[in-house]
Amino acid sequence: SLEGLIEFGASPRATIFLVRAAQAHTLIEGRPYVLPEDVNGDKTVNQADVDAVSAHFMARPSTPGWDARFDIVSNGVIDLYDIFGVAKAMGAACP
Repeated sequence: SLEGLIEFGASPRATIFLVRAAQAHTLIEGRPYVLPEDVNGDKTVNQADVDAVSAHFMARPSTPGWDARFDIVSNGVIDLYDIFGVAKAMGAACP
């Protein structure tokens, strides 16, 4: 978990490198690709992921306990776009 390790937002270039870091982490875990919608890391997008994103509804980077992994569309707020994005990906799995 990255909670407590990142306090401030990042530039667009930093976001690109965070994506690359996620891809590297995925390879280290032996998975072939990243599922951003799999917020709980169980290698399957399911109702638990939808519930986790929904629990952070309307959170922003200034919100205590902000966790960027729930901001699926990376627009700076956890909103319906994020919840619908996870719901749309339900059933996706990583071998």
